[in-house]
Amino acid sequence: MSSNTTNDNSNNLDEKVVVQHKILSINECFLYRIPPMKSSGGHRAEDWNLANALATCSLDMIEKDDVLLVNLMSDRPKTDGPKGATEKFLFAQSQMDLMTSEKTSTSYWAEAVVDSSRYFVLRIFNPQTKREATIGIGFRERNDAVNFRMGMQDYERSIQRQQQASQMSVNNNIDANYANEKDDNEDGTSNQSETHESLTNQMSQFSLKEGEKMHIDIKSSKRRAKPKSTSTTSSSSSGGFLLRKPPPPVSANLTNNHQNSHDRDNDESNKNKENNGDEDEEEDEWGDFQ
Repeated sequence: MSSNTTNDNSNNLDEKVVVQHKILSINECFLYRIPPMKSSGGHRAEDWNLANALATCSLDMIEKDDVLLVNLMSDRPKTDGPKGATEKFLFAQSQMDLMTSEKTSTSYWAEAVVDSSRYFVLRIFNPQTKREATIGIGFRERNDAVNFRMGMQDYERSIQRQQQASQMSVNNNIDANYANEKDDNEDGTSNQSETHESLTNQMSQFSLKEGEKMHIDIKSSKRRAKPKSTSTTSSSSSGGFLLRKPPPPVSANLTNNHQNSHDRDNDESNKNKENNGDEDEEEDEWGDFQ
């Protein structure tokens, strides 16, 4: 296992630094075309025609930043080389990303078969077409299969540690903010207590000490208020209040008004009679004169 740090452009300081860590290297593995799954129980290696492998490759497991790459390298004749010379090329690649995807386990990309511990269903990715496909992968030695499984588990634990560290950082920031707010509140409370103490000290300067007494001289008023005599007082002292006569009833008013009008008519008739009598007397007097 080895680790290295690469920088695509060292002159550009803004270029992101890519960290690569090789977790595992296996010299031999076999790739198979797999038929559709026959039952919901899982894939079975005995259905893959194990005698006719699709390709024989070497395997490199590399952790690049937060992504686990499973590179399947195959040999091909070297161009412009001597006869029989070969070179490695990338036959297939699986990209396992637990940091940004919703997956929580590498079993989505590498699923074990139900009838053997040395064979897996591997999900590969084509960067040119951006499409995924599944192939079968198997190992001759059981230890290689165990190392392959443990390499994926190491990657899972690494991602879990990073997630826990980021969560702890967030919690620490929250605790720090809470502590700062608490300190501010305590400072405000202490300032209020200090202000209260200063006010208490100032008020204590005006208070009487033990054994001291205060004498206050209150002068009596020389002027006396003159008693007011009112008619109400005199009337009340005489023994009672003067009450107004209640108004007469309506029937009595009508009777009185009728009586008064009748009396006025009689007076007018009497006056008319007297005037007529005087006129008669005058006529008689003039008649006698004639």
